[in-house]
Amino acid sequence: MQRWFFFLRRIGGWQPPAAVTLGDSKNVIVSLFTHNLPGEVRLTNDPSEPLNTGNLALKREHNEPAGISMYAMYFSGDETDATIFGRTHICEWMQRGGKVSVKSLGKSNQLPLGSTTMEVSGSSELITTDAFFGRPLTWQPKNKIGEANVVDQAQRTAYNITINNIRFRAEYAA
Repeated sequence: MQRWFFFLRRIGGWQPPAAVTLGDSKNVIVSLFTHNLPGEVRLTNDPSEPLNTGNLALKREHNEPAGISMYAMYFSGDETDATIFGRTHICEWMQRGGKVSVKSLGKSNQLPLGSTTMEVSGSSELITTDAFFGRPLTWQPKNKIGEANVVDQAQRTAYNITINNIRFRAEYAA
């Protein structure tokens, strides 16, 4: 089955409102590019209620499944101050600037951060609670390793996490 990336860019409060409707989509990775994002974002694979973040409202068409298989998250801007909740899979994470907290919707339902690529850089701060880091056991090939990088003065703090097939790396660029 083919997988599609769906890129949604320029998400933030400085842009005019935008509504995007997914209809009869299958196996889509929704990539959200945000700048100076404030507030809470609730990620779900089936937005029966619209996903509202910054100026974006993402919804599904009528009662059709949205077909979202996972998300890729990209944050920029020192004024970013967001909390991400969810019951989905996040396959990529790039953060340069600001503070983001990531939380599952319950301890028994950890939010997976797949970390094929995860980078927190600049003066970013990422705090995760009740999350899974790494490649899920069902992903092939099983010997592939995910990567999570902390670069520059960035900070990454994690509470109550589980991990699988991931390499953590820290680098300070003077």
